Amino acid sequence: MLAARALQPLIHASHVYKGRIPQLLDSPREIALDSVLTTLTCRGVAFEPRMKVVGAELLPTKASSRATLVVSAHTMLSSTLPRQFHDRGVAVSTAAVDAGMKVVGTTANVRVLLADRNLLLKVRELFAAGQHVFAMIDRPAPERRTVPVPTKRGVMQVATPLLQLARNANARILFYTALVDRRWNLTATIVEPPQHENTSIDDLLAQFGAFVDTHIHTAGR
Repeated sequence: MLAARALQPLIHASHVYKGRIPQLLDSPREIALDSVLTTLTCRGVAFEPRMKVVGAELLPTKASSRATLVVSAHTMLSSTLPRQFHDRGVAVSTAAVDAGMKVVGTTANVRVLLADRNLLLKVRELFAAGQHVFAMIDRPAPERRTVPVPTKRGVMQVATPLLQLARNANARILFYTALVDRRWNLTATIVEPPQHENTSIDDLLAQFGAFVDTHIHTAGR
């Protein structure tokens, strides 16, 4: 945390932070801490992140037979999610573009699902096998299969295919974020949106927008 604190004022003045201002998802604290955690992990330094996890009981266990889709917005510290599964001895496949990702604070490889044309087929097969998937589902601009979701800080473009696959497979859906407050406490939050057989994709998108507003936009940024 000391190294991250020292980086914060530099991050605040940098193009990295200014480039993320329109999204308003990360403060300089998240960017600074992510930089430190990533550097340590890439150098092979093993450590246990000091973080509080709200809703940890919602994560699947080794005994879970039902598939789970965990989704988040593109926040820097969402990269801590695979560590939550790693510490519980539960496998999770992460949709990403970097095949060389490591689990934060370990030398273990993240089980990466490359974001290519076969992604949806791979996810469908994982859900059919009762496996778990993590993905960041917001996009910087409208795409063919995104839907605009209103939030307090403007419209967020959210990709719907993974949510639809999860609904079709009767997989559980969880929302995840990890943030640093002004006292430099790192807290991850996991929420399971209410679902029933008539829950629509629009319902899930509205709940995801509310999650972003409650746990990111109004979290003492």
